[in-house]
Order: sequence, then C-alpha cells, then structure tokens
Amino acid sequence: TINIMTIQRRESILLEYADFGLCNILPTQLSRLLDCAPNLVKLNLESVTISGPVLRAVAQCSQLQILNLAMCQNVNASQLVAVTRNCTKLKELNMAWCNISEKTYNRLFPCSSTFLKYKNVRS
Repeated sequence: TINIMTIQRRESILLEYADFGLCNILPTQLSRLLDCAPNLVKLNLESVTISGPVLRAVAQCSQLQILNLAMCQNVNASQLVAVTRNCTKLKELNMAWCNISEKTYNRLFPCSSTFLKYKNVRS
C-alpha cells in the first residue's frame, strides 16, 4: 500500500503499471505520485480530472509505452506536447472524448505518427 501523502518528491517508487481509471484522486495527489514513478510503462487515467502538473509529471516518465487519457477532464492539447516529446517509447495513446480533434492532434503532434502504433482520438 502506498500512502500518497507521505511520498516525498524525488523519492523513487518501483511502479511500472498504474491504473487510476475512474478513480477519485486529486490532481495534486496524482502529480505527486507520478513525480516519484519515473519507470512507469503503462498508465491509465481514464475519466480522471487532470491538470498541467499531472501532464508534466507524465512527461517525465521516459519508459512510458501505453497512456490512456480517454474521457479525462481538463486536458489541454498544448500540454501534451511535452508528453510526446519526452515519452519516446510511447506506442499507444488514447485521447478519446478529451475534446481534442484529430486535426488539432495532427497539428500538435506531426511526428508522433512515426512512433505511435495506436492512437485514438474521438470527440
């Protein structure tokens, strides 16, 4: 069991898979946890309210291969740029129902199609 409130910044935890789908977790708690989990490979944030600090923390997970942001609230397309730049091992990205059009996605991430095997963008 991990007590999110006792995790110190820069303290590293051995976490590779995290499923917060449909969880009621505060963005501050989530960003604190993600700051300490640089070895994440798979992260599910489906239907979670996220913030800029959460996406900045996700962008620091350089081992990330699968990211599910489907139905997330407060997703800002411009904040996702750091995620696609820094998470070079990313193979699957689900942004369905995040109010980001495919046209916007393609404009913001023109190079991502070269390394993403699967992307899902629905409005």
